[in-house]
Amino acid sequence: LQLGSGVNSSPGGIPPTPTWVYATATGTANANSRLYLYLSGAGNAYVDDVKLVAGTNAGVGPNLLANGDFESALTGTWSSSTDFTNSALSTTTAHSGNSSLHLVATSGGGGNGDSVQQTISPALVNGATYTISYWYLPAAPGINLTVKLDGNILQSTPDIDYTGDVRRLNLGT
Repeated sequence: LQLGSGVNSSPGGIPPTPTWVYATATGTANANSRLYLYLSGAGNAYVDDVKLVAGTNAGVGPNLLANGDFESALTGTWSSSTDFTNSALSTTTAHSGNSSLHLVATSGGGGNGDSVQQTISPALVNGATYTISYWYLPAAPGINLTVKLDGNILQSTPDIDYTGDVRRLNLGT
């Protein structure tokens, strides 16, 4: 896990500015081959440079996701459920390139039918090992991002405080 440096303030001072957080998780895939992005509650955050690769080395090899860098329109690669219909590309905030996904939730998500998601094509190999990596910019305190494959067998949920520090990293395998 790599972190950006957070800006801390004294009690009663200006609230700290959140920073980009890098997270990875390794696990196995099942035959459904869907990736979900969602927040734990109503709020928003930014996600960029999402990469899913075969094996255990984050970012090494071809990205199996289409438009994981969010440099193209979401239509045709990413879809969203009702709670996430306000999610869109942001050209004002990006970790790299010209844009990121501004993930906007009206309530907490939960995966299929309640997320921003992508069906991976060609399908992943059932039982094979994959590694997901991404950059995440929390935009509200107490709202956390989950990035997972169908079936919770590869899941990443960094628990970020508003300073950008990781309190814990929940990695499902």
